[in-house]
Amino acid sequence: AELLAHFAGRAPLPPDAAFVSFDDGFAGCATEAAPLLRKHGVPCIFFLATDWIDNQAMFYKAKVSLAIDVLEDRRSKIENLRSSILDLRSLEQSGEPLIDTACAELGIDIPEYLRTRQPFLTREQIREMRAEGFVFGGHTRRHHKLGFLPPEEQAAEIVESCQIVAGITGDVQVPFAFPFSGNGVGRAFLEGLRRQHPFIGLLFDTQKLK
Repeated sequence: AELLAHFAGRAPLPPDAAFVSFDDGFAGCATEAAPLLRKHGVPCIFFLATDWIDNQAMFYKAKVSLAIDVLEDRRSKIENLRSSILDLRSLEQSGEPLIDTACAELGIDIPEYLRTRQPFLTREQIREMRAEGFVFGGHTRRHHKLGFLPPEEQAAEIVESCQIVAGITGDVQVPFAFPFSGNGVGRAFLEGLRRQHPFIGLLFDTQKLK
């Protein structure tokens, strides 16, 4: 509420104000971050990549992390371990089929991991945290670098993720944070998108762009 008032020109922020947020929607937001935030009375926005809610899918970088863990466990049996790890880390989202193949060859069952370990927040956890006063925002559906997508896909990622979050939380307006950064996303385009879809709230970027 204070940020909204500030950017609407109604009230200045207090001196030395700080803003806390967590991206992506990992389960640790509920089990680790939220208890500390509650203890110290710190408000927070949690930005959700909505395809991962209820553990329906996994971030490609999380798959890479699991594969590297297995490789390091088998260190003594693998030649060129460092090269294999660097190859995995170099893959981008477009290389996800290769990442999936690597996981399968290493015996990593991604659907089973999602089902049993539940690394991402569930709808129930989100509603419970919202009832405690925490705010949730959109972070695209699939955590794409939006600057690499055509405008219609940029719009869909932003609009749909905010719609999904609003549907879970019941909020009339939902903030949005860019994955990675908002580089390559036109500011006039974003302004038009917000006019067309007033449920999209404040936009947050890592590049100090309002």
